[in-house]
Amino acid sequence: MTAVFSRRGVLGVGAVALGVGAAAGAPAAASGSVAAIDPVAAGAASASPAASASTPRVDPDRPVRSLFAGREGSTYTGSSQWSEHRLVLVEVGDLIVGGDPEHRFRVEFEVDAGARDGIYRLTQGGEHLATLFLVSVENGARLEGIVHREEAA
Repeated sequence: MTAVFSRRGVLGVGAVALGVGAAAGAPAAASGSVAAIDPVAAGAASASPAASASTPRVDPDRPVRSLFAGREGSTYTGSSQWSEHRLVLVEVGDLIVGGDPEHRFRVEFEVDAGARDGIYRLTQGGEHLATLFLVSVENGARLEGIVHREEAA
């Protein structure tokens, strides 16, 4: 019998991985129609010392809302395993869930043709700012990502 994987099925597996990863403190991917990757790399490097004063210094593998808030219209280079694209930040939005909005938010980027779902390494001025799992929305005209992370006190 041949296994058939649907997008919804794969996202369901991602939800299970998120729960197991959160319980174990291991890397996990968020689930839903759009998602963000939130790996906790051992010894993950923070942003380079050359970062400008206007860019908050955060671990690129653990993006926070303040990295994007108020920067609508900013252009990023998004590199995936397939290709590289120009991403323009359109919106930073809230999630319906409660908790700290710094670690629970959505981002939406306008993108050039040919971008597809995947893990994107966002850079600006050659500096790695964030790693996000972005999903195509609006018939491929935009990519959207969700960050929904529990932060230890």
